[in-house]
Amino acid sequence: MRVDVSGHQFTFPPTCACCNSAADRQLTISASKSSGKRVIHTKTQVWDIPYCAHCLAHVGAADRAAGTAKLLTILSLLAAVFLWYLTSFYIALIFGILAIIGTAILHGKQMSNARAMCSPACMSVSRAIAYLGWHGTLHRFEVLSPNFARDFMAANQRKLVNLTPQARDLLASSGITAEPLNKPRSARRYMT
Repeated sequence: MRVDVSGHQFTFPPTCACCNSAADRQLTISASKSSGKRVIHTKTQVWDIPYCAHCLAHVGAADRAAGTAKLLTILSLLAAVFLWYLTSFYIALIFGILAIIGTAILHGKQMSNARAMCSPACMSVSRAIAYLGWHGTLHRFEVLSPNFARDFMAANQRKLVNLTPQARDLLASSGITAEPLNKPRSARRYMT
């Protein structure tokens, strides 16, 4: 569910964004945007989202699986090009296809291991919340957990904008007051 909020500080519920258990850690999410033509300036905003250690473990395993698959795919393609240069196109093509198939099998196995780390309450094997970016003071989040989305919207009720019908229904059905659950946080800003 997409949640749009306007402001500089937001209150996040003290529960895990993935499984809704008590949060004892944080997962950092970020978005960047660049401006300028000759001199490029990149701004990054970072939010620390409450997570539990168990969910951080399966998110880390899924991230490592994706990173390994990307790296092996690039290395396979480079090796195939090098093999093409040394031998023939067909040998390089066969090598490239076999290497990519091997990479896909390895990625599937690693993702299966990451899924096995999930509890039945987990919303996703990878990140259950994404920061889609900002424009001025408008910040966009994509939240997979309806419970976390409801608590986040309730805690930031006065800052909600562009509510979807699904978000309105979730708020209306919950009857939660808009009292903050913990201290509001600001995004950390970086400029390069």
